[in-house]
Amino acid sequence: MIEVENLTQVFGDKAAVDDLTFTVGSGTVTGLLGPNGAGKSTTMRMIVGLDRPARGSARVNGEDFRPAEHTRRARDPRNYADLGPFSVTTAVEMGGIEPPSIAG
Repeated sequence: MIEVENLTQVFGDKAAVDDLTFTVGSGTVTGLLGPNGAGKSTTMRMIVGLDRPARGSARVNGEDFRPAEHTRRARDPRNYADLGPFSVTTAVEMGGIEPPSIAG
């Protein structure tokens, strides 16, 4: 379960996230939708403890992740790429293809 209460983040004089409250129950799938700059990434960074909120709290399964507790979280360093005209299945299948060797 994810519980967010009055979550706020301010950059300078601009509120990137302003008094956000919501709950996501265990086993549900939920997405954050909005235009660029709406605060989606900032919200997620506060939930997982990468950024400290200016106000409010965020808990995952009852635990509040603070930025100092880096040993309790991990970050996914992968970069996601546009697959272009390929389906996910085709892209995965291409991962098993041996690249041609370069004769020297």
